[in-house]
Amino acid sequence: MSRESALDVVLKHFQHRDVVVGTTGMLSRELFELRAQRSDGHERDFLTVGGMGHASSIALGIALQKPHRNVNAKKKQTIL
Repeated sequence: MSRESALDVVLKHFQHRDVVVGTTGMLSRELFELRAQRSDGHERDFLTVGGMGHASSIALGIALQKPHRNVNAKKKQTIL
């Protein structure tokens, strides 16, 4: 299974109000493309292209400010 296929499967389990923080260039680009294909919009995604290693810190900051929202930080191969 490709990374993009795996990302597509994972995205199906998120709720509409969930926030997604993505890192690394390719994963963020694929997330952007999948959202566009589904007409999901991009307003709840924080794509940190070039911010490798910072996604979990950004997700923590968002989660602390938005305790009523689910926040998902996505790295190249793992989901936190």
